[in-house]
Amino acid sequence: MQIDIGYQPWEQNFIQRKINQTLLFKVNKAKQLRYILIELFVITRKHQANILLLQSYQEAPCFENNSSRKQIRYENADIYGKQQLKKYHYIVLDQENKTEFSQFLVILTNQTTKYKLIIQNLSQMPCPNNCNNNGICKNGVCLCNSGYLDHDCSQKGLQITPFQQFQQKNDNEMLEYIYMSFNYTLSFNMLIKFSKKWENITDVRVQILISQKFNLPSDSNNTYDDIINDKKIAKYKIKSNINLIDNEQIKNFTNQTYFLLIKIISNKNAKCCIQIEFDEYVDEDDEKLIKLLVILSIAVIILSCFGIIAYRCFRQKSDKQNQNRMYSNPIQEDIQNYQECPICLDNFEINQLTQLAKLDCNHIFHIQCLTLWRTYYTNTIYSICPCCRQAME
Repeated sequence: MQIDIGYQPWEQNFIQRKINQTLLFKVNKAKQLRYILIELFVITRKHQANILLLQSYQEAPCFENNSSRKQIRYENADIYGKQQLKKYHYIVLDQENKTEFSQFLVILTNQTTKYKLIIQNLSQMPCPNNCNNNGICKNGVCLCNSGYLDHDCSQKGLQITPFQQFQQKNDNEMLEYIYMSFNYTLSFNMLIKFSKKWENITDVRVQILISQKFNLPSDSNNTYDDIINDKKIAKYKIKSNINLIDNEQIKNFTNQTYFLLIKIISNKNAKCCIQIEFDEYVDEDDEKLIKLLVILSIAVIILSCFGIIAYRCFRQKSDKQNQNRMYSNPIQEDIQNYQECPICLDNFEINQLTQLAKLDCNHIFHIQCLTLWRTYYTNTIYSICPCCRQAME
């Protein structure tokens, strides 16, 4: 089909029964009309059609014969609309520096689909579907009102305060999208908890996307994609790729806005409470290092305790050996003259000769008693005999 696009919008309804539909349209270019907006509105309601818009100049989009993989050659495409299985698809063409006015549009679909196609010339950069009247169009970008998201502000979502605990209060509300916007931040952990009403629902799926655009998570475009376990608790470690040493990089990222979007998918549309918590991120390598340091610290403490105990035992044994070498032991005839210890006044036993000490002054004591005497009686440099006050070297 060949179409001439002038100053007035062109629109027509189609029922496409084959895989692809190719349209050739010519544009009557004017200086004040710089942009071309191609919009496709799906009318089919029974089934969710998977549609892809492709545009190119000179020749229709087609598969490249020289490629080992099946790749389609094209100039512009609505890839995002296909990923999201949307009912609204669009392509915006900037014709300022184009000399080729004949263009090809290919519409691919996976099933019989009824849709409306609108093509028009515009002087200003348009926004998709006029932001669905849920936002403001600025230079071709929709600035969505609070509670709305996506490129065309077509989806409702609950906006939460960044990095503050969120607790859903209304347990009769089914949330499909939860989102927050934030500037540069370090890495963080996020915990999503579902209330007990979800315990019997096994088909709960969570998709998370972190982006600088209001893109929605999908099967082919997500940061995380998980099936929640029976406990209905999901933990995520969100790590920043910013180099903290590079001050220039930090400065560039500080003023940039990021969006974290959470998509909750459940075929049973369960209505229940959701809780989201945030805390500081600990890198796995750092966490392993901390655990290793803790283990090493405990090992050092245990080894130190064993070392102290061993040292004390060795010291006591060494002191005892030194004491035994310090004194000479009396013989049996000696204890006939000195029958009791002058310190403790206990009688000497013949079988205890090795436990007795004989000083140079010939006085005899228990080694243990004499050691205590030398410990506490330290008025002079050299200890003295408790009996005659002669110095003990």
